[in-house]
Amino acid sequence: MDYLENVSVELYDGYFVDLFVRVSNLLAIGMYEKFGYSVYRRVLGYYSSADDGEDAFDMRKALPRDVHKKSILPLQSHPISCSLRVGKAGDTFEVKIDDADKICTIKEAIQKKKPDTIQGEPDKLKLFLAKTEDGKWLLEKSDVGKKLEGGETTPEVKKMIAENEMMPSWKIQDVLTDFKMTGELAPSSKQIHVLVVLPDQQRSGSTKKQQGHKGMTAAEASRCGFLFEVAQNLAKLYDFYCMYGDDFPRMADIFKAVENGDWKFRLKGGKQLTAVALHNYFTEDQWLALMQLDWKRSSRIHGGKVGRTSEGKRYLVLTHAIATRRGIDIFKDIATKAGVVGRPTEFEVTVEDEFCT
Repeated sequence: MDYLENVSVELYDGYFVDLFVRVSNLLAIGMYEKFGYSVYRRVLGYYSSADDGEDAFDMRKALPRDVHKKSILPLQSHPISCSLRVGKAGDTFEVKIDDADKICTIKEAIQKKKPDTIQGEPDKLKLFLAKTEDGKWLLEKSDVGKKLEGGETTPEVKKMIAENEMMPSWKIQDVLTDFKMTGELAPSSKQIHVLVVLPDQQRSGSTKKQQGHKGMTAAEASRCGFLFEVAQNLAKLYDFYCMYGDDFPRMADIFKAVENGDWKFRLKGGKQLTAVALHNYFTEDQWLALMQLDWKRSSRIHGGKVGRTSEGKRYLVLTHAIATRRGIDIFKDIATKAGVVGRPTEFEVTVEDEFCT
């Protein structure tokens, strides 16, 4: 402060200028104490956009005009509308949270709001952002919102559950930023923001109806059928050792062939059916995804076919651990490359919990 005053006196040598500086400083100090450092710098006239990141803490109490970068979310307390799916009945309610709250905190708030419905540990709840395909919030009065309230799980809701899981360690601020739901798209009234799936609901459903193979659910059978069909199609292009015979190739046989380099191109009319080496057939991420899926499946089942939905689309059911947004895209690409489907849009990837509901 003294430095600023001295410079002013030396430059202008005027009583009124000096008085103005003193008054400005007092005003700035008051603004600092009430609104934060970023506003104080504005009053003195040397605030720049470069200060936004440094002043993020003080910007939480700054004037609204001080928060002008979308990448920085002001801490605020506002209601989040949650849709709780219980059996065949929907239930929409609100919980009040802060942007700094973690998802695990929201789970606790949801349990306190619905103690009769939600029993056990709140960390068992699964939360999904209710962001629609057009990038907006699910509206309560929309057709999908009304059906959800009535207990119906539409394809739109299934897609949200498959792609928009909210991790317990994330903060609300992280979720809104990552999913680009800030600014004009920030949560407001008449919207559903979070889909809640109960632990018992994740395992519910008629398991007997969903037995694709003896002792296995349709979800498990879909994974086995998918891996077997991928292995079969690769066996048409490459020659490698199959533990259970050439008519019964497994992904484990293919992984071993790739690792040891123990494979050959199959020939038809003296010509290779593909020019791509086996180890280059899939990308590194795709090979890793296949290995993970093969490790997850039951070793009792090796055969089967990829199932079809009621609309005739071929499908694969993944666990939550694998069914990330990127994971879903990877398996759609694998299905296309391996000839299971003609193009990614013809292949449906869903989540095991949702499939069994």
